[in-house]
Amino acid sequence: MIPVGKQWTVIISLLLSMLCAWSFALAASSQLERTGNISVLHCDTISFSQLAHMREREKRTEVSLDFTAWKQINYENLESLELGKTVFVDAIAFSGQPEMIFPQAGGLSPQDLRGCIIDKQTSYQLFGDDNALGGTIVYDGRKYFVRNIISAPKGLFLFVPPEEKEIAFDRISLSTAGLPFSQRGIEEFSYRHGISVNFSISNGVYQGMGKLFAFLPPASIFATLLLRMFLWIKKKRDYPVLMGIGLLIMTFIIAMLLWITDFHWSLPESFIPTRWSDFEFWGKLWSQWMQHTKQFIFMEKCQTERYLLSFVITSMLYGIVSFLIFLLWIRKLHLLSSKQLFLTMVFSLSATFISVILVGGSHYPNGSTRMLWLLLPFYFLVDYMLKNEREQVRSGSE
Repeated sequence: MIPVGKQWTVIISLLLSMLCAWSFALAASSQLERTGNISVLHCDTISFSQLAHMREREKRTEVSLDFTAWKQINYENLESLELGKTVFVDAIAFSGQPEMIFPQAGGLSPQDLRGCIIDKQTSYQLFGDDNALGGTIVYDGRKYFVRNIISAPKGLFLFVPPEEKEIAFDRISLSTAGLPFSQRGIEEFSYRHGISVNFSISNGVYQGMGKLFAFLPPASIFATLLLRMFLWIKKKRDYPVLMGIGLLIMTFIIAMLLWITDFHWSLPESFIPTRWSDFEFWGKLWSQWMQHTKQFIFMEKCQTERYLLSFVITSMLYGIVSFLIFLLWIRKLHLLSSKQLFLTMVFSLSATFISVILVGGSHYPNGSTRMLWLLLPFYFLVDYMLKNEREQVRSGSE
C-alpha cells in the first residue's frame, strides 16, 4: 500500500507529465493545421512555357485555383560569399508562392530572381549564425541574397529560377480552399491543363493523422466517462425513473464533452459513392487506398513531405505517451472526498498552466486551449459524483 503522501506525489507527477505530453502533441497538430488546404501533385515535367499557358488558362476559368510549380534538386552546392564556406543542400526551384510549399516561407516574391530562402542549419553552416538575413550565397554561378530563414528537416535552399535555366518542374502545390470536393477539383485541374498526375496527396492527410494522435487522451477520457455512465445506468435497469435520469445525465455529459473538445465530424468525400447502388464501391476504395498508401511509404520523400511527417511523428509519440500515462494514472486516482476533488482540480489547473507556458499558448489548434483547461476538471467532477453515489448506495445497504 502506497502511503497517502507518496501516492499523491505520484498522481501529481503523472498528471503533469500527461498534460505536458498532450500539449506537445496538440502543438504539433496545430503546426499541421497551419499548412492549409494544399494538395501536392506529382506529375510529368512542366516547362516555363507550359506553365505560362496554364496560368493564362486558369485565369479564364470560372473557379480559378492558385498553384505553385516546383522541383527539388538534391545535393546542390552553396557557397557563402562573405566567408567562403560551402555546404550541400536540397535546392527547390519554384514558380509561384513559396508559402504553398512551406507555410513559413514568406518574404520571397515570385519575381525576385536574386532572393532566396534557407533553413537555420544552412544559415549557421555558411555564416556562423542561424539568422543571417541579407547574407550573400553563390549557387550555380549566380548570387542570391537571403530573404528569410525557416526551420526544415535538413539543408534547404528555395529560389526562383531564371527562365533560361530551363527547369522542368515535376510537382504542383494546388490550393483547394473553398472547393466542396478537393479530389474532384484536382481531377478537373489536371484535365483542364492536360497534366498526367502520377500521385497526389493532400495536406489534410497529414492534418488528420496529427489530430488522430493528439486526440488520443481526450478520446480515452471520453470513452472512460461514457463506460462508467453506461455501467451506472445498467445497474439501475430495475428503476425506470433513475435509469431515465441516468440517460439524461449521459446525454448532458456527451454534449459537454463535444463542446469542450470542439469536436466536428464529417465523412471524407472519398468515402461517398457516386451511386448508392454501387455495391463494389467499398472494395474498390479499399484497394485504391492500400495502393496509394504503399506508393507513399516506398516513394522518395521530398523536403515538404519530411517536414509534414516530422510533425505527424511528434504528435504520434507525444499522443501515445500521454495516452499510456493516462491509463496508468487513472488506476491510481481515487477521489474519496470533496477536499480531494478540490485539490485535484487545483493541481490539474496548475499543471495545465505549466504545460501551456512550456509550449506557448499560440501554438494550439482552435478549441484546444479550452479542452486543456476544462476536460480534466470535468472528468474529475463526473468521476467523483459516480463514485460518491456508489459509496452512498453501499453505505445504505449496510
